[in-house]
Amino acid sequence: MSSIKPRLPKLPLLAVLAAAAVVPPAFADAEIDQQLLAELKLLRQELQTINTRLETIETRLNDAPAPVADPAPVADNNGWVERKASPDVLADIEADIVEGLTEDQAGELVSRLALATENQNSFSPDDTQVRLLTRIGRRHPTAVIQALDHQALDTHAGYMLNRISWTDHKALVMDRLTQSPDLVAVLIQNGWVEEAKPKLIEALGFDDSLPIEWFRAAALVAEPEDHDALTRYLAGANEWQLDDVYTTLRLKRGFDIDAAVGEAWEASRFDALNDRVAVAALAASHGYADALALLFRGLPQEQADDGRGLGFFRGGRGFDLSPRATILRVTPARGGNDELRTWFELNEDFLVFDTERRVWISDRPEAS
Repeated sequence: MSSIKPRLPKLPLLAVLAAAAVVPPAFADAEIDQQLLAELKLLRQELQTINTRLETIETRLNDAPAPVADPAPVADNNGWVERKASPDVLADIEADIVEGLTEDQAGELVSRLALATENQNSFSPDDTQVRLLTRIGRRHPTAVIQALDHQALDTHAGYMLNRISWTDHKALVMDRLTQSPDLVAVLIQNGWVEEAKPKLIEALGFDDSLPIEWFRAAALVAEPEDHDALTRYLAGANEWQLDDVYTTLRLKRGFDIDAAVGEAWEASRFDALNDRVAVAALAASHGYADALALLFRGLPQEQADDGRGLGFFRGGRGFDLSPRATILRVTPARGGNDELRTWFELNEDFLVFDTERRVWISDRPEAS
């Protein structure tokens, strides 16, 4: 990065004198007071001293090494380069967070934060945006709720939600809940889940991408008449949420998890392959032989050095829903993927599901 050093101009003596409305001695009237002449002489000397100092400063600047440019971001082993918002831009925004902001001005600051963040690809609760949103939100909660709708800011806004008090803004949260589902965190924090039950249950029927916290809150307050809505949500859950949704329902007292998994398995016939295989992992654990067969067919050809199958996703905080992990969990089959497939070919017609242990066993003579 090249650096242009400033040149410090000398102060032209006559120009300074003219600006001060002083006439040089050469053109002075013969009646100029001697005291004024003495002052002009002193002024000349001071200006000469200043010019000498400026020459010294300019020399030092010219001799100083050029500033070194910031090193280019270093990619990791996979070629990924972290990008963050410009600290200078964020500092400019922070300087504008002042007392007496109007709602429109607060909203504009949030929009500027979103623009500054749009190319960021790494997010942390310690990012400056979280602190700035918190400062704005303490006086202008409506503005920061809008941040949840900015794709660039929604992660930072999520970090911010529990850092401000919503006690005086309950009506606002309830009103914006459906449009901004991440506000469910505020419901949980403030104990407002029961009051929001109608909206929590209703949304399960038309939005299959709700935060998992929303589903947990809905399941917590759901009555038996609401269980159909919970079942339908399980059937429509994508592969990334499926294990969390399943685990939530499996632990809900009085909920028929076997029937729900059966409906989800039936509905998955119209799903993408990855989604259907994920549901098959659940269905195989509930006695569906065709689901187990799909898992064996879904075993990839490649295999990691430690014998784990490659391909397909792994689940979240619940079960590992990959084909291989499920097969090892619900059958006695062991070995590499080729050995697992061979075991299934030999035992498919002899498999029986043990409903108590929720595993498949083979009654084939000399089965292994």
